[in-house]
Amino acid sequence: GDTEKGGGKRIEFSSELNGEIRTFGDRFWSLIGGSFPSLKDDLESSRLREIKYTDRYLQSPWYIILFGELIRALPRSSNTTFELQTLFSSKQSSGKLINHDWSVTADMTDVMNLWFDKGINVPCFLDLHDDKKHISHRRELVLKFENGSEYSVGFDQGVGYWRHRLSHNRHYFDFSDVNNQLTQMYEAWNSGRVENGFDWKTVLYLNKL
Repeated sequence: GDTEKGGGKRIEFSSELNGEIRTFGDRFWSLIGGSFPSLKDDLESSRLREIKYTDRYLQSPWYIILFGELIRALPRSSNTTFELQTLFSSKQSSGKLINHDWSVTADMTDVMNLWFDKGINVPCFLDLHDDKKHISHRRELVLKFENGSEYSVGFDQGVGYWRHRLSHNRHYFDFSDVNNQLTQMYEAWNSGRVENGFDWKTVLYLNKL
């Protein structure tokens, strides 16, 4: 369901995006575009000049896989810039599952940069904070198109609303080696599925700026 308010749009959904991980972004933008015709037109007729995202909670490989699909499905050119602002919270020990957080800053930075640069083909300017006072609490994706259109997508929970369905114990994750981490992420991306993790609906707020 969705409602219009002051030129913006409030969009609710639950299970609509369930399916293969590798087409998650296509389903997402198709759903959003269906509720916001001007964005649909811009996605089809223009390309992005600038993408910016702020989210305090992107510290796990699973969240990077999912968020990456939202970026992959956007129309980009070789000149598109992508800035990602997030937080690294120190952890006592390494996790064991793909949805657990990185405990080593350098690993998180290396994996994220390689995943976006090589896997999604959009180099990422990563602005990584270690103090949450320095980063906004809101989760916001700002899209600036070459034709001058600009949009803000505000997420209630970022990609934290969705959980994975992975076969063959692929939810187990070895955080010991960067290359091995990328391989494990690729295998999860390539064969896994995504589904809503809660019975209640999540909300997006979409505005043309």
